[in-house]
Amino acid sequence: MHIVVRYGDDERLLFNSVCRIANLLSNIRERCNLEHVDMKHLDLGDESGIAKDLPLHLNCYGSQFLSPHGTYVVLKRVSFERPSIDNGNNETDVEEPKPLETVYTSLLNDAESLLPGFCPRSQVQKSSTKDRKKRAKEAQERAVMAPMPSTLGSKS
Repeated sequence: MHIVVRYGDDERLLFNSVCRIANLLSNIRERCNLEHVDMKHLDLGDESGIAKDLPLHLNCYGSQFLSPHGTYVVLKRVSFERPSIDNGNNETDVEEPKPLETVYTSLLNDAESLLPGFCPRSQVQKSSTKDRKKRAKEAQERAVMAPMPSTLGSKS
């Protein structure tokens, strides 16, 4: 199946998504003249701007993450460490790892006016504490109601 990729000055190209993502991104990089963008920073987003996080799945097939005949925008993704906030605690024995923040930039010029509602962002949304507690409670209830493993046939 093919996908349409939008980039530059509203240029569009067709690509085959039934291949490894590493090959797909390499082909996009070459055909869209994006050699200045490192492949690990290249991604695709849907027309609302939600990134597909393809560089995290280079050995998977593109068709697993991309809809057939879908239209996608080329995105540049950059990850950096979020600056830590000094809370006045001078203990330096244990340093917590700094969380990574990923920022997406559209490589489709003037994307916001071409695609109303377009806002490059990650598809991973942080769930609220209430949602996490609800899921934990449901998992606990399922564990309590699960049948015990049968001991028939075991030798004593």
